[in-house]
Parts: sequence; C-alpha cells; structure tokens
Amino acid sequence: MKKVIVLLLTVVLSVLCLCACTQEKKPCAHEWEKGICKICQETCSHSRYDKGFCKRCGQFHEEHSWWTESVVNGPMNDVCEVCGYKCLHTQLDENHVCSVCGKTIKHRYSDATHTCVAPGCDAESQYFYEGLPEGYSLACDQPGTMVEVTYTTPMYVAAHADSEYEGKTIEKKLYVYLPYNYDADKPYSILYLIHGSNGESATWLVHGEQTKNVVDNMIRNGDCEPCIIVTPSYYYGDKQLDNEIHDLFPLYFYEELREVIIPLVESKYLTYAGRDVTDESLTASRDYRAMAGFSRGSRTTLDSGMLNCLDWISYFGCFSGAAVDGSDVDKVLTSEAFAPFDIKFMYNGVGRCDYTRSSHVESYYSIMENCDKLKEGVNAVLVDKYGFEHDADNRTLDLFNFMMFDLFKHTEGEQ
Repeated sequence: MKKVIVLLLTVVLSVLCLCACTQEKKPCAHEWEKGICKICQETCSHSRYDKGFCKRCGQFHEEHSWWTESVVNGPMNDVCEVCGYKCLHTQLDENHVCSVCGKTIKHRYSDATHTCVAPGCDAESQYFYEGLPEGYSLACDQPGTMVEVTYTTPMYVAAHADSEYEGKTIEKKLYVYLPYNYDADKPYSILYLIHGSNGESATWLVHGEQTKNVVDNMIRNGDCEPCIIVTPSYYYGDKQLDNEIHDLFPLYFYEELREVIIPLVESKYLTYAGRDVTDESLTASRDYRAMAGFSRGSRTTLDSGMLNCLDWISYFGCFSGAAVDGSDVDKVLTSEAFAPFDIKFMYNGVGRCDYTRSSHVESYYSIMENCDKLKEGVNAVLVDKYGFEHDADNRTLDLFNFMMFDLFKHTEGEQ
C-alpha cells in the first residue's frame, strides 16, 4: 500500500512540476528608472525615440550625435541622428554659437526676459502669449456673424496640372465673418484666413467654434480692431482630384484669390478699397489687408500670398508650415514687380511638438538671413510655443497672437 501511495505522490509531483515548467512565463510589467527596470533589472536598449525620449522607458537621450552634413541646413544641423531631438539653442556663447549642438544661431530669446540669451547681446523679442487668456475660448455676448457665399471660379490650379481643365469652372463656397454691430457704411480691414490639408472653408470659424469665440472676445475687449475675416478653400471638393494636385494649391491658389475671391468679397463688403476692386485701388489699400493660414494654408500664405500678392497685401501670418529658401524669397520680394512694396509684419508660429517645426524654423531663419525687407523683432517674429502640437489649439493661439499684436496697427491719421 505504501508503494502505491508513494507512486501516486511521485506522479502528482511530476505532473505539477511539468505544468510549472511548461506554463507560459508572464512578461515583466516594467517599472523603469534611468533606463533600468526596478523589477527585473533589464536594461532598456533604447531602440526607438520620439522627440528625444525613448518610447519604451521614457528616458531622455542626452549624449546627442549631431548631423554634420545636411543638404537643406548647411554644414551643421541641429537634429540628433540617433533620437531625432532638435536642439532648442537655449545656451549661446558671446559669438551666438550654441554650446549644445555647435550651430551658430542669430538670436534665441529667453521666455522670462524676452532678450537674446547670448552674453552681451541686447536684442529684444516682442512678447507673445504661450496660452489663451482665461475665458477667451468661451462664447462671447457680442458675437460676430458668419455669412456663406457661393461663387463660380475657373479651375486655375487644376489647369496647371492638366490642360483639360483650362476654361472649366466650378462652384465653390467661402465664409465671411462680420464683426458684432457690423456697419455696411463703415470701411473695415480684412483678413483672408486659409485652412490646412484636412480642412475646408468652414474649418476655421464655422466648425471651429472655439476659434470664433476667441475672435469675438478679442474684438469685444478691444484687443484688435473690428475686421472682416474671409475663409475660402483652395480645394475643389473632388477628393481624387484634390489629392492628385495637393502640392500645387500653395503655389497657384493666388490666381483664384486675385481674380475671383478678393474682387468678389471686396466689391460687396466695404473695405478700405471702397468697393473699388481695380488693381490701383487694391494696391492703395494694401496696408488694411492681411493673409494667414495653418499648415498647408501657411504655405499657401507664403507662396501664393507673399510671393504673388505683395502688391495687395501687407500682413502675413504663417502658422505651422513653411519650406522655402530665403534667397529665393528675396529674389521675388526685390523683383521689379514687388520692389516698391514693404511688409508691415510677418508672424510665424509653431509648436515645439509640431512635426512641421524643423522645416518652419529653418525656413524662417533662412528668410531672416537673406531678406532685407524682413528684420527679426522689427517686422518679423517666430513664436516657438512649448507643448503645442499640429492641431486646432496651436493654430487658434497663433491667430490670437497674430491679431493681438501687430495686425492692422496704423499710426493716427493714416485711416
């Protein structure tokens, strides 16, 4: 009997042992500290990074390996080739050389003092908001009015891609924002506001309720003068066609803007052109006209606006989207057609977590270094905002900053 019991116990123990050995081992629920798991002591391999931080353990990559060659950015780039971190250039020496990445920077401003961080440099930056003032995104008791306008236009951009569209027209719509207590007999300054890649004419102020609230509250509180805002779309509403020619919209939208949209709107609503939409009148009233956009709308503002409509527009706002060479921009701005015209103000805004940041920052400083018509801190600024991504909050704050500080600021007697 004893032998039977011993045999049974042996079998049971063997089965239990086999089960324990064959049972799938549960993975460790890692608790990382400085790249080492406090539970299993595994050391993270740091194989993937996001903006300098390891995606697995969250450790910041500190020993950066800076690119030494770049076709776009010259002999010294400021992006780590290992983790993709972009240097913020907060530590400059007296020669404006960044002690972190080694790149020479024109100016970098302290968020606390708004002066350049380079020792001995007295350059100052204008102060811009890093967040909306409290209550500005809430509904205003003096709201502006949105008006839908339908119009017919030639398919200018499509014709650049395929001659079959030459002479063809399409019906489109845009929206016009009229400020609270709009007076049809009073002239207003006007802003043409362009959406991004995934937007349409209703994106900014019809679907963007928070953004409209911000504009309403700014006008109500006297932060900016009452103005008309126009939100058109470069798209045709045909997804296949729009996708095929999407890179052409920033380059050629100016034709629809000049030939159709501006004459349509400003012959109906009273601006400083006095409903006279001849070239002479629109040129004479350019200091009361602005253009701004987000993402692809930012590129459209730069390419179609500044580089093709400078004779009609004085103010430009580029929000999270620029990819240009400053020397090419300068050639256009100093050309025979545009040499007589100045730029009142160029606002550039981007978020530190925005995927367009690298190209926009590089484009901005390329423009500053090559274009005599634009001087940083005088009529141009870059607002590089902490924590902001490529989204509605980012673009709304940029619109607020653009309208708040320099848009349509005229000396007494000009109006």
